[in-house]
Amino acid sequence: MNAGSTERTLDETLTSLPHAYPFRLLDRLTEINETSATGIKAISAGDFFYGEDNATGSALPALLIAEALAQLSGLVMTNGRSDCPGAYLAGINELHLKRSARAGETLQLHAETIITFGTMARFSARAIIGAEEILKCELTMALNQEIKDKAQDQ
Repeated sequence: MNAGSTERTLDETLTSLPHAYPFRLLDRLTEINETSATGIKAISAGDFFYGEDNATGSALPALLIAEALAQLSGLVMTNGRSDCPGAYLAGINELHLKRSARAGETLQLHAETIITFGTMARFSARAIIGAEEILKCELTMALNQEIKDKAQDQ
């Protein structure tokens, strides 16, 4: 982005997520454009999902990784849209977990648009630690109902 640009910064884009701590599962947005985004999630032993009994064995549950990817995909759908209050996760397909992510590791999250259809879109999403892809899936996202209602009125 150029200095003086009216485009939102990466930090401003990240704060547009409706999620707050502890349910915002993106720590940093590193890149975003019209069709894809990349973000970071650092996993800490103090994260809420470990709980006191640590039943997950210090592993980030796969569905929370998918949720982080959905948050990233939602940012792609709403990027640059001032009329959009958000996007919802409508479906998860073909989720493949190769291994768990553990405390002390950093996830690199990637989401890329496969196809858009009306107010919905399908994304190819993956989570990587180092050079190893640990999770991949397809996510279906839907824009907030308020946007659908506005589109039908026009």
